Amino acid sequence: MVRVWSVATGRLMAKLSGGPGELRILVGAPDGSWLAGAGYGKFVRVWDAVKWREVARLECGAEETTALAVAPSGNWLAAGGFGKSVQVWDAATWVQILLISKDRGGPISLAAALSGAWLAASAFYGTMYAWRVPSGELFQCPSSIRSMGDLVVAPDGSWIASATQDTTVHLWYMQVEREKELLAGNVRNKPILLAAPDGSWLASVADVGSVQIWDTSIRDIGDEEQLASESAVDGFIAGPDGKWVVGATRGGDVRVWDVAKKRAWFDFAPRIASSGALAVAQNGEWIAVGTTLGSVRILETATCRVVVELFCCDQYGCEVELLTTAVCGRWLAGADTRGKLTVWNVDTWKPEFEVDGYGKGVTALVISPDGTWLAARYTDSILQIWSVKPGFDRMSPVARSSGITSIAGAPDGSWLAGGDVDGNVTVWCTKEGSEVAHFSGGREWIMAMTVASDGSWLAASTSGGLLFLWDTRDWKIRFRASGHAGRVRALAAASHGDWLVSAATDRSLRIWDTGTGRTLAVMRLAVEPLTCFVLPESDVVAGIVLGGRPYVFDYHPG
Repeated sequence: MVRVWSVATGRLMAKLSGGPGELRILVGAPDGSWLAGAGYGKFVRVWDAVKWREVARLECGAEETTALAVAPSGNWLAAGGFGKSVQVWDAATWVQILLISKDRGGPISLAAALSGAWLAASAFYGTMYAWRVPSGELFQCPSSIRSMGDLVVAPDGSWIASATQDTTVHLWYMQVEREKELLAGNVRNKPILLAAPDGSWLASVADVGSVQIWDTSIRDIGDEEQLASESAVDGFIAGPDGKWVVGATRGGDVRVWDVAKKRAWFDFAPRIASSGALAVAQNGEWIAVGTTLGSVRILETATCRVVVELFCCDQYGCEVELLTTAVCGRWLAGADTRGKLTVWNVDTWKPEFEVDGYGKGVTALVISPDGTWLAARYTDSILQIWSVKPGFDRMSPVARSSGITSIAGAPDGSWLAGGDVDGNVTVWCTKEGSEVAHFSGGREWIMAMTVASDGSWLAASTSGGLLFLWDTRDWKIRFRASGHAGRVRALAAASHGDWLVSAATDRSLRIWDTGTGRTLAVMRLAVEPLTCFVLPESDVVAGIVLGGRPYVFDYHPG
């Protein structure tokens, strides 16, 4: 039964019988001349909105109709359901003008473009489709997410949005045929969507009472490319000019990609490269590769020829697992799996500084930009700092009762920051080893830290998905931001410091404004990203996902 009331008086105007079967969906003509309803049963019923009598009974191929849509002009009506098809009728004659059959499930939702030129559907098997009306020409809108939900179409027809059962929102840009996946938050059910009248923003309302709003402009999308790699890539680092990146594959090879051409420049296949141990000269002339044999091989970038091999571990089974260079260009530092640290002079390739390990692995290694100190974080959460010049004197160990999980240093080498498992961030003076600042980022682990290239701010991320940023002039917090629905594993700053990128277990890379904490863009991946970085002097963002696949996004700010 359908009841109709007058909006002006509230008076009951009509009772319309839906016949056998339950009516669950109602749509009306834009000019108010007719009303259509459907649900369980094989018919869509249409009533005249003046005399309130049935004027058409349209037979569907579905046992249940799950979606109805009307052209904004009112000249056609579309229906779809479990019968795996979408039907379109002429609203003047109620004659079928289009039948679209699909081989996998029926649509959950239907939506029409403002012009009425095309009809979009979201399917039970996780795909969005759009067809021209009345020709039925198909545009497929791919998505890897199952159970697509309600559809919203931009007023000008430039994009389609769909909510999914896994709480994400997909935007498909019709003219350029590109998809942008937005995170709708950590909710229990798919969100409800609402578009701005001019289509400039899209809002999602979650069942936990939160509302999120995104800028729908296409400039927020990066030009995503997956760099071709037959083997999973674990280590990844950029050249100093940002024009190329180098990665160590899980198979023990080294590969260099041209970023602009998105293809491999050269391959070095020793089959013994250690996946996480890569470093690049500050002038880009050489690449350092740690090996599973306990050595470091220096490759000439121009020819990919091995020019020297440096040995730092002579014990069987010992690997070089971390490498880093000083910005000053004088030193290359490395750590092996037994905790031994070695610093080489890059002019002579002779070891200048060696510290034997004590059976503990090194999980993070930082050398100050001016090459005056070296810091290592061990697996037992001890943070140790050494003076590299003069005399390589060891400073007092810097440690806390709770474990250090992440470290980052000032560009001028004046301070070193460490985050711990209790959500605390501590800053030490590297000259004296004394504490200069201490603040709390909450109760979750500090997962990652990064510093602006000019040292003006320090950022930290947590296992709870939060981002904190402090002004290093007075160590006051600039903002606390949320947006990720998972652990934020990595952070990286743009060279100009205006924004930073985060990588989280919610399968996204997110770009933040470092002045306000506002989200500037979200880049969704099929699987979780493990790390991220920004290529030098550019707006190119790179990330490595689970399984080792590298991705590159060209971010176009504002």
